[in-house]
Parts: sequence; C-alpha cells; structure tokens
Amino acid sequence: MKLLNFLLFFFFSFQAFSQSVPIPEKGCYLGAFTPSEIGGQAGFETLQGKPIAVEMNYYGLGTPGDFPVATFNAIVAGGAIPHMTWEPWASGNPAGPNFNNTKIINGDWDTFYRKYAKSIKAWGKPLFIRWGHEMNGNWYPWGGANNGGGKLDGYGDPTKADGVERYIDAYRHVVDLFRAEGVTNVTWIWCPNIGDVPNETWNKPENYYPGDSYVDWIGFDGYNWGTSVVNGGWASYYITFNPHYQKFKGYGKPLMIGEFSSTELGGDKAKWIKEAFLYLKNAHTQIKCITWFNINKETDWRINSSATSLAAWKLAVEDDYFISSADSVATSVENNETLNPGSFSMGDAYPNPFNGQTTFSLTVTETSTIKAEIYNLNGQKAGEFSNRLYSPGTYTLDWSPSGDMTSGVYLFRISSGNKTELKKVIYLK
Repeated sequence: MKLLNFLLFFFFSFQAFSQSVPIPEKGCYLGAFTPSEIGGQAGFETLQGKPIAVEMNYYGLGTPGDFPVATFNAIVAGGAIPHMTWEPWASGNPAGPNFNNTKIINGDWDTFYRKYAKSIKAWGKPLFIRWGHEMNGNWYPWGGANNGGGKLDGYGDPTKADGVERYIDAYRHVVDLFRAEGVTNVTWIWCPNIGDVPNETWNKPENYYPGDSYVDWIGFDGYNWGTSVVNGGWASYYITFNPHYQKFKGYGKPLMIGEFSSTELGGDKAKWIKEAFLYLKNAHTQIKCITWFNINKETDWRINSSATSLAAWKLAVEDDYFISSADSVATSVENNETLNPGSFSMGDAYPNPFNGQTTFSLTVTETSTIKAEIYNLNGQKAGEFSNRLYSPGTYTLDWSPSGDMTSGVYLFRISSGNKTELKKVIYLK
C-alpha cells in the first residue's frame, strides 16, 4: 500500500505541480503568525507597512472537526498563502490518552485525517502543512522523548530509537492518508527545533527526517530568549540558526524558518533584527520563507515591542528580496543553482576576534570569478579585497582593516555566480 501511495503521489505531483506552493528562485517569502488580539493579518501588515506572503495558524486533532474553509479563504483573500501548523493534540489537553504517535500509526485518527484531506482537496488552493513540529523537544506529546525516547526494544528496528521511529511512522502515515485521497495542493513541511531536549545523540533532528519523498520543505524553529528565562543569555540570529542552516542546506530542499523572534530582554533587539535580515539575504539564501511569531506571550515577541525594534523591522522588510506576494514568484521544480551551489567553500576566520589581520581559507572546486567583500552590520560595504578568476585549488585570503575602521562586528562576504557565503568577524582595534 505504501508503494502505491508513493507512486500516486508522484503522479499527482507531476499532473498538478501548479497547486503546490511555488519556490522562489530568488528571495524569501515574508510570513508571520498574527493572532487576532494584535489585529490579525491586516493589523500586522498595517504595522509593518507591507503585505505578508504567508500567514501561519495552529490547529489540533479534532478541533475544529471540519477544515475551516472560511478562515483559509480569508487568508487567501488577504493575498497570503495559508500555513497550517497541525499539532496532533487537542488544545488544553496535552496529556490526554488519545494523543500519542502510536494512536496515529494504528489508525485511530484516520477518519479525522481523511475528512480533512477530502476537504482540502476540494478547497483546491496551495497550502503549507507543518505537521508535528519541534519533535526533538520534550514539550509536545508527539515528541520523540514522549514516545519511547532512546529505548531500542519497544518498537521497530532494534538499532534505532523507538521515539524517533514512532514519530517518523506517524508523520508518514498522515502524508500517506492524504496521498491516498489524491490531495495535490499541500506542501509538506518537516520542522525540528533548533535545540534538542533532551540533548542526546538519539534525539538529533536529522534522525527524525522522514525521507525526501515525504518532505517538500525543511523548516526549523528558533528564538532568542535573552534573559527572559532563568539562566538565559543573548543569542544572535547567526548563533541561533546557522548550525541548522549548515546542517540541512545540503538536503536539496527549500528551507523555512517555521517560527522565530527575539525578546527585548538582555540585548539589542533592533540590532538582532538587522543582522537577521542581512544574513537571510546574503548568506542563508536557501531559506525561502520566514515566519515571525508576533505575539506577547512568554516574552514580548512582537515587532513593535519597542519603537526601535519596529523601526528596524520596517526598514528590513522594505527590501524587495522579502516577498510579499506569491503571485510574482518565478518557480522551478529543480532549482539547482540556488539549492545546490558548489564552485567554492570558505573556512572560518582565524584568529577571530583579531587585532591586526585575520585569514580565511578558500577552496575552489571549479574555475570561477570570486569576489570577497567586507560589510558592517548596517549592510554598508566597508571594503573589497578580491575580485578575480580562481582556478581549482586551496587559497588563503588575508584581511587587514583600514586605519579609519572602528572596532566591532563585520561580515566577510564571498560570492560567485548564485552562491554566497558569509562569515562573521570581530575586529578589536
């Protein structure tokens, strides 16, 4: 049956690719979670002065019992693609006995999922579904830690963690149900958290990957909690997201930040926002959608948590790189130039922080014209020290700041064709 569903999936995907969410060849969808208490989609767009391309909402098992057509039509009417974060539990009842991956695998929820699949198929518009996100955390009943954890003797392959196996089988089961109903307008997002809880080898996010045939986009969720939590510390966008970006950029899938935001507590949120958008445009170019978590909840995650943060956000999203409508997006089924660039790679700077000079290693795999530049965190170019043709080989690039440059954080940007890499350096004058 699974083989049949697999073949049906590719048949329907080929016949109706236009029903999938288009992948931007260049740029990144601007998305947000905009609950009603802050004015919803319209209120958020008024606040930032620009439409959003993706609107995210949360839904559970059995609630609502029917696909909320009116809600999703309103999102589409507002010019956005709906992003349905589908949590396999019921709000307010996280520990209920009916909410675990075994129940889903055994088919206890098949009637519910098939009903939704039929309604979504009839609805017929492109839709993101992010099912069972943050599975490598222990705070949701579908997480691996709550479904057998790292035990090896209770389910499936005795060499693989039971909690991981149960999650993968539950995820695949839901996707297979949709395929069996001939649904072609869903784009499936697999989305771990940037922190592993528990932080053990069996619980690494890559272990939970359901396979290329079950995942359309790869997402990851992350927040800068600052000092809003006990023993917390300030974490830049780069520190928060770069490890996962580097881990998953080679999977050949468009990437998404499923949820992100920053607190005001413990640092400079406006600077955090500026740096995030600089990285998204110049270094993390395989990220094709971002979703800001715009709510005052555990801390004030909103873009208008302060006047300076709102000003930084509005300035950042003015850039046309951050797409406010899917209608203008050029698409490609195999966007190899963006998803699989490969003419060079660069190492980290050493020493870093530095005083007089720092050095980068550069490995070139095919003859390429490579440009090396330095930018400050405001996006202003501070220098260019290489722009020439390189033959395949290994090189070192040295940089010494000019005498009028001040101490601070700078971004070393190296580019060739469609590929760009960015490294952060700290100059101590």
